[in-house]
Amino acid sequence: MEVRFYLKRPKDVESTIFANITDEGETLRYYLSEKIPTLYWNKISQRVMTAGKDFPEHPEFNARLDYLDHTIKTTYRKYRNDHDHQIPSPEQLKELLDTVTGKKIIERITFLSHFEDFNTRSEKGERINS
Repeated sequence: MEVRFYLKRPKDVESTIFANITDEGETLRYYLSEKIPTLYWNKISQRVMTAGKDFPEHPEFNARLDYLDHTIKTTYRKYRNDHDHQIPSPEQLKELLDTVTGKKIIERITFLSHFEDFNTRSEKGERINS
């Protein structure tokens, strides 16, 4: 498995970044919410160059990319371990990454929310038994 970072629009003044994730012929382009001035992008290291005063947050930005790289690889390995070494499809991996990175929030059902839903549906006649 390989994870590489690229700019979506390298010729623009500012661009979002995507992770190109490949393994055994399968490829997923996973777009990040991160945007940077393209002037500071180093396509060889796939990170932001040391930019001094013009882009002082570059160390934190690169740390986020490192963390995302680690998160992608960990999520991928966990899926393979949990599914008898099966390779996730790009759609499955995207779904997992959306959950892990917080792009997609899983709604937690509490007793109170279930109780309120049950009462509402019972009053409407949609639900008669639990």
